[in-house]
Amino acid sequence: MARMYPQNLPGSVESKAEEILYQELQAQLPDGYTVLYSVKWLMRDRKRHDNDGEIDFLIIHPDLGVLVLEVKGGRIRVEGPSGHWYTIDKHDQEHLIKNPFDQATKNLHALRDKLDEAPATQPYSYRMQHAVAFPNVILGQTNIGLYGDRELIIDSTDMPRLEMAIRRIMGTPNKQPVLSSLALRAFVNTLQPTMEISRIGIGTHVLESERQIAILTENQFRILDYLALHPQALISGCAGSGKTMLAMEKARRLANEGFTVLFTCFNRNLAQWVRSRFQSDPNTISERIYVNHYHGLVIEFCKKSGIALQQEIEALDPQALSEYLNDTLPEKMHEANTKLRLRFDAIVADEGQDFAEMWWVTLLDLLKDREQGVFYIFYDPNQRIYGRDLSLPFTDAPFTLNTNCRNTATIHNEVQRFYQGTPQPLSGGPAGIKPAIIPILQTGEREALRKAFTHLFTEEKVPPRNVVVLTPRGLRTSEFKEGTTVGTYTLTWGEAGPGQVPIRSIYSYKGLESPVVILAELDKIESQQQDYLMYVALSRPRNHLIVLGRLPQPLAEPVTIRPGDRYAYGEL
Repeated sequence: MARMYPQNLPGSVESKAEEILYQELQAQLPDGYTVLYSVKWLMRDRKRHDNDGEIDFLIIHPDLGVLVLEVKGGRIRVEGPSGHWYTIDKHDQEHLIKNPFDQATKNLHALRDKLDEAPATQPYSYRMQHAVAFPNVILGQTNIGLYGDRELIIDSTDMPRLEMAIRRIMGTPNKQPVLSSLALRAFVNTLQPTMEISRIGIGTHVLESERQIAILTENQFRILDYLALHPQALISGCAGSGKTMLAMEKARRLANEGFTVLFTCFNRNLAQWVRSRFQSDPNTISERIYVNHYHGLVIEFCKKSGIALQQEIEALDPQALSEYLNDTLPEKMHEANTKLRLRFDAIVADEGQDFAEMWWVTLLDLLKDREQGVFYIFYDPNQRIYGRDLSLPFTDAPFTLNTNCRNTATIHNEVQRFYQGTPQPLSGGPAGIKPAIIPILQTGEREALRKAFTHLFTEEKVPPRNVVVLTPRGLRTSEFKEGTTVGTYTLTWGEAGPGQVPIRSIYSYKGLESPVVILAELDKIESQQQDYLMYVALSRPRNHLIVLGRLPQPLAEPVTIRPGDRYAYGEL
């Protein structure tokens, strides 16, 4: 049986002819064939964006090469004097279509250009042919004139014998395979990339939840296939909808296609995590992806261009800091851009809700082609924990991700309480285990945390690396200082080693996630940002949530939750 990409036909296929052909290719072609359906790509040189490609089917065989197949359903009519092509549907309605032979030829040449610019396929030569399929009509030996070669057409009489028709079109195979296994793998990975998400479990129930969440997040990648021909896009998504994973996958695909990519975000810790993931991924051409959070980008560019910056940013009062970040830093960035002239083919920005208006201006200056350059922005209006107005550089309507794939349903229901807007996000995760609340008694919050550690590490045997403590305070203002001892473990604000458990501020952990999250010091949360901050904090745990003390009540209008939707807290 042929290897099909995708393995299952998407439910959104509009062409019945394409659906039938997909099913017959899957059923009839033997091992050795690879079939790629609905392949789209962007050219790196955006001045040649008219060569962006969209091919109905690519059929690959190591002995035959690559067949570019254009499919037209319904009855076909060609108007001789004008050269116009029409399809006639079951209601006898005519629809003007492009000349399918011109489309197939154009796609073949555009595909050659794409393979020549993609690093993975550059070393190989691909034997290629084009053809047209009219699955619903009998063409017989009808002469179609100068429009195309009859031998390059698959009609309904060929449908029961598709392999024979493909071999007729591709010609006599060479004695030696024309495509090596390496060339074939490079071809498929460039045009139909896959993404594997590895999760580490923390127990029987959690392991099952992790597997389900991984599958759900992978399914979100289909939106990238849908957006493949959009050079610029806004993707809005609720917490847990897979925005960061999608942003990374978009950057990875672009890099593997030959683009130079800037991946940027607001959070420094998130940028470090993304960079490490790219560098450790053997399927990513990481040297083509430059990762840095916006402030780090400004600092590095200014350093390279000899521009001085404020040394002690943390010493500024809140008002001065806000003015410095929103006004001064973009000015410095613009000055550095003018001197360095560093440019990228594409930019992918995560956490777009935290970017100031002028930051976008300086980022657009980094595109080689400001008008047609690839620029994808991922954001969540409900995570605006820094109080900035949402300001995005494009006015197009966003593509919306409304399913929370990160959290279990029990955690999702708590996140919902602090969500502002409509429609309400849906839960796509497994049911999960009940969130736990540990009351803070007269013995204090450290004792409550010790109780949580005992439950997790001694009773449940959860590895400490799968747990993080989150607080609205930072290192200087939190009760839990560096090296605080809690039972037999110590807390660290740095990289956790043996016997240590990481503690982070909610602000610095935005964009990141952990199997288990313990929320602490919630009584010290600042009221004006409470709902945004709680929305972020509650959506960080993938599998289990523990609260020290109690959760605050939402300041905004509470969400109406139907009976049975919300799980009660379990007590430890």
